[in-house]
Amino acid sequence: MTEIYANTKKQSLDKHLFAIGIVAKEIMGTFTTDNNLKNAAFSAGCWHDMGKLEVNFQAWLNKELKQKKQDLELPENGVHIEKGSFSWEKYPTHNEVSMLIYELLADDSCW
Repeated sequence: MTEIYANTKKQSLDKHLFAIGIVAKEIMGTFTTDNNLKNAAFSAGCWHDMGKLEVNFQAWLNKELKQKKQDLELPENGVHIEKGSFSWEKYPTHNEVSMLIYELLADDSCW
């Protein structure tokens, strides 16, 4: 099975999501003592990059990591791939996939 990465530092997606969830909860804790808000921040952190599970994003990331021996730096808002068979015109960004997953889970009419 191919490792599922969160970024070009080869951080596994599951560890990345959990770490961001913990950080988000801690940050929220500096603003409020409300456990519901802190737990909501944790959940948001855990889901923030779920769109990186997208097969085409993972294929592109793994290809880039194999081609380059050094770590790549990606901008915070994602990357636009201009060459090859993968393009952002054809595929949504991981941010867009994450938002779609959130909207589907938050939509009470789906349940």
